[in-house]
Amino acid sequence: MTLWNLSITAEDGTHNHVHKSYGAAIDALCAQLGIDMDIEIDDDPRWRDEPLRANRRYTDDYGRRLVIERMPSGITTAKQLDRLGEAYDARECGIATKAQLALLARANY
Repeated sequence: MTLWNLSITAEDGTHNHVHKSYGAAIDALCAQLGIDMDIEIDDDPRWRDEPLRANRRYTDDYGRRLVIERMPSGITTAKQLDRLGEAYDARECGIATKAQLALLARANY
């Protein structure tokens, strides 16, 4: 099963929300952007020319950046995704622990 992550980057950090389907992730993105799901997205002038999709950055009314991404294999929760991000940053800074390096290896990073 492919899981999808809605990543919301705000002033206080990045928040990850895992969804079981692409449709559920798009619905969550619509909710964050304030798109009324009762109106067809194709009829909304903001999205007529460019439909919502994964791997594209959106900005909501509060300046938060939102992106839908496919979850890496073996990662099933937002907490695991947070740990993977921390491990990646630590490796880039040269301060990764053995556990962090093992996590990156398991996720093929």
